[in-house]
Amino acid sequence: MNKIEQNKFERLATLFHHEKMDGKDMHNTLDESGLSEDADFSAVKKIFDAKDLVAQAGKVSPPAEAWVRLHNRISRKRLLNKIFYWPYAAAVIAAILMGGVLFRTDIRAYFSEPEQFISELVPIGEIRNLTLIDGTEVWLNSGSRLTYSTRFDKSHRQVEVDGEAYFKVVKDDQNLFTVLVGNSKVIVHGTAFNVKSYKSEKKCEVVLIEGSVEYVNSRKIIFIEPGERITETIASGDLVIDHVDTEKFIFWISGKAYFEKQTLVDLVSVLEKWYEVEFEFANDTAKSYKFTGMINREQTLDYTLKIIEMTNKVKFVKKGGKMLITN
Repeated sequence: MNKIEQNKFERLATLFHHEKMDGKDMHNTLDESGLSEDADFSAVKKIFDAKDLVAQAGKVSPPAEAWVRLHNRISRKRLLNKIFYWPYAAAVIAAILMGGVLFRTDIRAYFSEPEQFISELVPIGEIRNLTLIDGTEVWLNSGSRLTYSTRFDKSHRQVEVDGEAYFKVVKDDQNLFTVLVGNSKVIVHGTAFNVKSYKSEKKCEVVLIEGSVEYVNSRKIIFIEPGERITETIASGDLVIDHVDTEKFIFWISGKAYFEKQTLVDLVSVLEKWYEVEFEFANDTAKSYKFTGMINREQTLDYTLKIIEMTNKVKFVKKGGKMLITN
């Protein structure tokens, strides 16, 4: 490098370090130096300008330190947001608490109110079909009563029967259906069955059409299978299971009744409910007569009694508002 070039670069170094030349600032001396248009000046100026970027890069924090600073900023912002949104949060919390209070109040009111019961009584000579709130279908025979609580719903499924009823119960393994019959009960596992339990009679019977039921009395718990009938003698609590033709036990839904070697006591019990008439036996011998056949509620009482007289050699005589049975 010759002396002229060396002097030029010394002058450049002095200018870019803001050093004074004869008491003048660099910016005032550029034009005087004649370097402003020089190619070397432009190259050195680019390098000099880059020093600020290098300095800024040197101030960049390490990743860990940078994260700590960012986290602190976020935390402060969250705190401000919490303060800002606190009135809204308080309102929501208050609403939830109030809802809880109202919910508990409703529950307390629900259980503190006296439980009431609804009774469906079918008049003599009629058959009624109804659907409970859980979807279970019930057919009630003439003179039968179905009773259930006002709290009956899909989670509380219990009814009481005084009479004869055919059930098609909606299956729900979590909430079983219970039928109270006298001092016993039938626990249902999604089933079609017929129950006959008149309080005025001495026995209760359940005939299972399909599904599964559990019969519970004070002495035993018994499961029965489809096609079986369980009969309880009310006075003793004795239980008997036998196989039957289930179809014959639900004929009454269509207004018919089938009897197979059953006594006239059983038969006239049905007639009393169908025709609202009272029968009286002249002697015990007449009570022992057996009857097999089918009677139809659509027929008149006189027609039905004539059929029975032809079959069992008994007579029916009207006496003082009653129907006397003699042999």
